[in-house]
This record gives sequence, structure tokens and C-alpha cells, in this order.
Amino acid sequence: MNYKIKEEWKNKTIKVYSKHTGTKAMSTANIDMAKIEYYFSIGLKHIFEEVVTVIEYKAVEGPIPETTPKPKKKRKPKTDAKA
Repeated sequence: MNYKIKEEWKNKTIKVYSKHTGTKAMSTANIDMAKIEYYFSIGLKHIFEEVVTVIEYKAVEGPIPETTPKPKKKRKPKTDAKA
């Protein structure tokens, strides 16, 4: 999925708290988008928004042929039948 930083968070300085490293300040201008999962894991998911991709399809010219059902396979009788 593609994400981008929301407009209200661009070029801002935010403080991130970690129980291991304490509080650190980071700028949203220096965020590496390749490490998006890391930023989600430290609680910064709210500053990102998903980029929606639109896929367009063109119609096939002419009528679309109907699919015919496949015939069912018939069972073959066993040749070694014991009564």
C-alpha cells in the first residue's frame, strides 16, 4: 500500500516516546517512507494517509461470449469386479 504524510503534519516536529530510549523529537520532513511499518509500530499511524489508486478497465468490443458448462465425466466400470 502507498502512504503519504497528511498535509497538516508536513514539516512539523513531533515528539515520540519510547520506554527504552525516552522522548525524542523528530521532524516529519525527514521521514523515510520505506520504513513506514516502523513508524506505524511506534504509534505514528495517525500522521499518514493511504493513497488511493484508481484502476480503470475498458470494455471489450462486441458481445462477450457465454461460457458453456463443461460436460461431467462418466465413471468407467471396474474390470476386476469381484462378487
